[in-house]
Amino acid sequence: MRFAAITGLSLDSRSISGRLAPQLGDLDHLVVLRLNLNHFQGTIPTHLALLSRLQVLDLSLNSLTGFI
Repeated sequence: MRFAAITGLSLDSRSISGRLAPQLGDLDHLVVLRLNLNHFQGTIPTHLALLSRLQVLDLSLNSLTGFI
């Protein structure tokens, strides 16, 4: 199932752990992505830089490394 028409995803302060899924890069219409205040770890997926409509990206207060 594809969710390409999603424009906003806010999952902040949910105590979610693990790595960020590469499939986030498939959300072509995403404008807002807030995943702050969770327990994500690993590197920031480079595919997030391909989301041309993305205006708000908040990955703060996780254990992520890397650059966008």
